[in-house]
Amino acid sequence: MRSLRVCNVMIYFMARGERLTRKQVFGNKGNPVYAIWPIGKMWSAAVHNGDAWQPVTNSPATDERAAYDCVMEHFYKSH
Repeated sequence: MRSLRVCNVMIYFMARGERLTRKQVFGNKGNPVYAIWPIGKMWSAAVHNGDAWQPVTNSPATDERAAYDCVMEHFYKSH
């Protein structure tokens, strides 16, 4: 698993089968936590709002970079 911090936001790039710990999900002191992971040959992305995971896109992205772009677009629209 790789991670990236951008403007107090944590973005986790996960491999197939990896899971985030409670500390990774809830330890960002109220700031958004995003996760990007593979689904077959596609990539999905979601944000944790403090209560539950919410999808960032309606459909999976074609590659990891496209999923990351969706995360950043969501972040900038939300803040």
